[in-house]
Amino acid sequence: MYVLGVDLPLVEILLAVTIIGIIILLEITVMLVLISFHMRNSRKLEDKIGMLTNKLMQIEGKELQELKEIEHIAERKKRR
Repeated sequence: MYVLGVDLPLVEILLAVTIIGIIILLEITVMLVLISFHMRNSRKLEDKIGMLTNKLMQIEGKELQELKEIEHIAERKKRR
């Protein structure tokens, strides 16, 4: 096969293109595996953050209840 007046062997060109294509496909496969692993970890992290948020909200609710009780006690002492 002639390209710009130079004789290039077609078999070697096809072999090189095939090898490059296989390498690209392998890289894509590795990237997809890594992305799916990362997404799985981020879902776990999201669940843990949600649980932590719920716990903090429960603690805040209990603190508010205790503050209200303290206010009632302080009001009772002021009335005396």
